[in-house]
Amino acid sequence: MKGTRTRVLIADDEEDFLRFTASLFEKEGYECDCATDAHSAIEKLKQRRYDAVISDIRMPGNDDLKLVRETARIQEGVPVILVTAYPSMDTAIPAVELPVRAYVEKPVEFRELLTRVDDAILESRDSKRTEGSATDPSDRTGWFVELLSTVSDELQASKSSFKSKRLGRLRASIERIVEQLKSEMN
Repeated sequence: MKGTRTRVLIADDEEDFLRFTASLFEKEGYECDCATDAHSAIEKLKQRRYDAVISDIRMPGNDDLKLVRETARIQEGVPVILVTAYPSMDTAIPAVELPVRAYVEKPVEFRELLTRVDDAILESRDSKRTEGSATDPSDRTGWFVELLSTVSDELQASKSSFKSKRLGRLRASIERIVEQLKSEMN
């Protein structure tokens, strides 16, 4: 995306992450606006067009992924990349039904985030060019499989600190879903 006037809105209540991420994107040629809560981000969406939104999940005013829902309403087709230090099924499952293109865990590796944003913007632009064509469901399934795998890994990693049978059963259920989805994709 370097060299284009690509605009990204970054919303996160961790100001260090916000400034650092915006600075790195600007070095790559992006134009960035920042918001520290969902309300401010929504106001920015009403004032200016963006090519992508990077949003933290847990920040003030973002109950029930409000920023993602409002992004879809205010600027239809703008891809959202969610970042979180707390991956969970409570946020992953609703995200599948929203215009979320990636779910990235903190601490964020910048090159991965940059790739996700670039891919989401290109995909969004391609879909606008071929307006009316159906989205390949396997793309969303692959994304969901990756997300479930990440959540399963996190549950596995937390197993030693949480001696809970429910967490173990949840992890096992997620692993079964991942395997079933992978076999259906092949």
